[in-house]
Amino acid sequence: MEPFTVKSTLHSLAGVLEIPAIIVLVCAVAVTAIMVGSLIAELVAQRRGVRRDSAKTVAAMRGKGEQGAKAAIQASGLASPQKKALLAFLPHASAGFTPDEVEALAAETLAAERSRVQAIVSVTDTIARVGPMVGLMATLIPLGPGLIALGQGDTLLLSQSLLTAFDATVSGLAASFVAYIVSRVRRGWYTRDAASFESVLVGLLDEVFKAGAERIAPEAADTASRQPARPQPPIEPHTAPITDPAAKTMSVLYQGSHHHVIAGSDPQSTRESSCGVNP
Repeated sequence: MEPFTVKSTLHSLAGVLEIPAIIVLVCAVAVTAIMVGSLIAELVAQRRGVRRDSAKTVAAMRGKGEQGAKAAIQASGLASPQKKALLAFLPHASAGFTPDEVEALAAETLAAERSRVQAIVSVTDTIARVGPMVGLMATLIPLGPGLIALGQGDTLLLSQSLLTAFDATVSGLAASFVAYIVSRVRRGWYTRDAASFESVLVGLLDEVFKAGAERIAPEAADTASRQPARPQPPIEPHTAPITDPAAKTMSVLYQGSHHHVIAGSDPQSTRESSCGVNP
């Protein structure tokens, strides 16, 4: 009796999961169709005939100030969300923050852009991975009643079960394949966009740091000119001590003879005095 209870429980559980699996599969197909439409719209609206040249954008921002940087960003070939992110970062970068704070804001802007791109690509990535599993689930569940109908000779129920199973298989595989293609195309686009976005952001940081240095340098020079000059201590002559005994003896003799020469006015008397003869 126990095996029959377990089998009936599993059969009931599979029957309960049939409708949710089909609903999830239909939603996956619908979301995949929406993603294909958004891919085509993005291609037509933002990428057709647009050339992204980050070096040209950075050169256009160089030495132009905030308004020049804003015009260069708007004229660049970046995607619209990236332009909005850079234009939102620009006022914060020129608001008098310290270099560390500006770098933190730039890192936050870059992380937000990566999160936005990852959120878009993750939808089709999830469908590409989950689609075959849900399609297989929606395929195997109707086969149970179909096999029972085959044993009972009910060909109508068998044909309906097989039709549901085949439709679920084809729908899951089709949604997974299309979602995979959309993910690959968008990942290639967004990888190049991320490189251009980061290059422009680094150029913008460079301009911000240069402007900050040019603003701080005159203030530092003015402050230094107002401070009184500190007097330098006099440099005292330093004579190294004589450590050699022979050299020390010669120095003493030299100083003594030099003292006698200076004290005496007659060289002859000096010589006789040194020999011990009184004049």
